[in-house]
Amino acid sequence: MSRRAALVLAALLASGAPAAAQSGGTATLVRCGPDARSACLRVRTTLAPERAGALAPAESAGGAWRLRHGGAELRARPAAVPRVAAPPLRLLVLVDVSGSMSDGGLQTARSALRGFLADLPAGSVRAAVVPFASARVAERIRAARFVPGPQAAAQVDALPAPDGNTALYSAVREGLARLGAEPPPGDTAWNALLVVTDGRNDVGRRGDDPGLLAGEEGRRQAVEAVRASGAYAWMVGIGAGLDAAELRALGRPRGASFIVAEDAVALRRALQGIQGWIFTGREFLLPVGGSAQARLAPGPARVEARAGEAAAGGVWVPPVFALPAFQGRSTARVEGAGAADPWLLRRAAVLAFFAGVLLILWTAVPPLLRAPAPPARAFAPPAADPVPAAGTGVRRRIQLRTGGAAIPLAGVAAVAADGLRPGLAEAPPRRPTDVTAKVSRPVQRT
Repeated sequence: MSRRAALVLAALLASGAPAAAQSGGTATLVRCGPDARSACLRVRTTLAPERAGALAPAESAGGAWRLRHGGAELRARPAAVPRVAAPPLRLLVLVDVSGSMSDGGLQTARSALRGFLADLPAGSVRAAVVPFASARVAERIRAARFVPGPQAAAQVDALPAPDGNTALYSAVREGLARLGAEPPPGDTAWNALLVVTDGRNDVGRRGDDPGLLAGEEGRRQAVEAVRASGAYAWMVGIGAGLDAAELRALGRPRGASFIVAEDAVALRRALQGIQGWIFTGREFLLPVGGSAQARLAPGPARVEARAGEAAAGGVWVPPVFALPAFQGRSTARVEGAGAADPWLLRRAAVLAFFAGVLLILWTAVPPLLRAPAPPARAFAPPAADPVPAAGTGVRRRIQLRTGGAAIPLAGVAAVAADGLRPGLAEAPPRRPTDVTAKVSRPVQRT
């Protein structure tokens, strides 16, 4: 196939594929891992945060996605999830520091949040950690300072000691307003609010800020603020003294709620579920093994991955000059990437099959072709008629017996009883002089 024909075929494949599968649009030839030498075709896609969060549990179990190549569906394998938020994310973390958090709740939240923030990619997530109770709620939130995710772990250690009541509704509304006021890091950046609390909205006592949201009307205003902001809201409730319905109402418009026990392990598990929303990128690797040059050089190769309604696909077009043409390394490994090439394994299996057939023919067929030997038969020596007495001159007949039947031997002269043929006489012995007398000798002269 010529290079021009390959490009035309690639364009037809791209135009005929479903629109949902065109995220990325192209496949690239890369090394299968950060330190790998084997070749893989890579296709990347970006999912909506809610779809990424819904697929994350199934992906961690090794399912969800189906990979197809050349019209054949391959064995299901988990998609590589690069540790990057695409597009960039601005995250505001509100931590409840009301008096009820003094019984170990704040320490549990600190321990889990440190690990959560440290795992966020510094290049694509900027985060800020802000405490809230019922005093100076708006002041503290407006002073939030967004830094790369790992650096925000230091703000966790600066959280004040627990004190006051819980202005949950007002904290949510002020936090969303702060996100809306922050200059976006990019045209496609998105915002998210993470709230960690152990109680319900509880305000109206002395020392609280004036005008804090309360009651059903306060909840309605907080929910409406989430819906109107366009930001994602994740509500994490820890302990037994909270109002689960309240948190679900705040997370339902665009986000999710997580209700966990007052336990660091359970809280980390909930924060890992939120990471499934944050890491929206997916990377699919198709190992091509050592025969990549022979199989990819002729023309374009199509790779497609699907998980329910989510899809990603791309067409790889060979370079103009030569193979391989690696375009980087994979940021994450996929189980099975870099394994033995199935193309080579199939051909090795075919060769092994024919070798086995030839071995069977070599060892089993020759004995079958050999003619079987005739059965052994008893052989009796030639029998003769009884020998008459000497001098009677009776002649004998020679017979050959085989299988009990007597066969006369034709052409054999009959012999006399004394063993001599008729007409034969024994020559007398000769003396030496009979021979030498007939030989002339030279005359010797003296």
